[in-house]
Amino acid sequence: MPMTDFMVKFFWRLKKMTLMSVLSFALALFMLVAVWSLIEIQLESKKKEIIES
Repeated sequence: MPMTDFMVKFFWRLKKMTLMSVLSFALALFMLVAVWSLIEIQLESKKKEIIES
C-alpha cells in the first residue's frame, strides 16, 4: 500500500504543477484558433472583393 500513497502524492503534486501549464496551453490554443479564424475571415473578404471587382 505505500506505493499507492506515493502515487497519490506524486499525482497531486503533478496536478498542482500541470494545472497552470494546462491552463496556459488551453489559452494559447484558444488564441491561436481566434487568430486563425480572423485571418481566414480577412482572406475570405479579400477573395470576395477580388471576385466582385
